[in-house]
Amino acid sequence: MLKLTQRLPQGVLMAFDFGLKRIGVAVGNSITQTAQAVHVIHTENQQSRFVEVEKIVRQWQPVGFVVGVPYQEDGSLNSLSQACLRFSRQLAGRFRLPCATVNERYTSVVVQRPQEKIDMYSACLILEQYFQETL
Repeated sequence: MLKLTQRLPQGVLMAFDFGLKRIGVAVGNSITQTAQAVHVIHTENQQSRFVEVEKIVRQWQPVGFVVGVPYQEDGSLNSLSQACLRFSRQLAGRFRLPCATVNERYTSVVVQRPQEKIDMYSACLILEQYFQETL
């Protein structure tokens, strides 16, 4: 089940697998529908989190964001889901770019990578899911 807040413009998109301690980051191109894992942000507070996000945004210059939100099987939200939605609103507000969300409940389970890289590869799956479901 895809939970999509909006369709994003064509171009470079940046996806996030949000966590309270780590955030996986991937970038991709909506025209070629390809995605690549690029970074894991290790941070536990909002201020340092957005300092790191801003560095990556400046480097890649995306036209929009995709954030994975782990919805429950019945479609309801839990505390992490709400934190992900808050993060997506903050991204949109801080960078004045559109932000879509997708249901990413099982991405970390699907990814077969070393633990220290699992978040950025999950972000890659989130972006690929967005491409498959919307384009």
